[in-house]
Amino acid sequence: WASFENALVKLPLHVVDDVKDLAEIEIIKGIANDEADALDRVQALIPTAITEAVSVIRSTANNLEFINQKASKGNALAALAESLNIDIKDTMAIGDQENDFSMIEVAGMGVAMGNAIKKIKDIADVETVSNNESGVARALEKYVLK
Repeated sequence: WASFENALVKLPLHVVDDVKDLAEIEIIKGIANDEADALDRVQALIPTAITEAVSVIRSTANNLEFINQKASKGNALAALAESLNIDIKDTMAIGDQENDFSMIEVAGMGVAMGNAIKKIKDIADVETVSNNESGVARALEKYVLK
């Protein structure tokens, strides 16, 4: 999974087997991949010092990400809206996982996919159908192209 994501975003992949090796790597984003229950246990053990220094979020049940707190989808949406001179209340964001939280929260209209985690459904303004049922297309048709 990490190799796929790194190829997709064209970033170098460093596999770290020993934590001591981290000091030699300039980290843009760290990802831990494992079964969901194993990552649940790991996430529960992460010290406060780490969660205060970086955002620790799940992009899928099997991905635990450590990213710069300024590098959120919410900040990206706000910056894009400002760059395009669009009021943030006139934006829409669609998501399904924890890494979409800041984007759904800041958007004028937050849309949860039908397959979204509860945390996303709880803050979204509306819900569409799942990604397997063309949820993004349906949300765009209903709320943008109406």
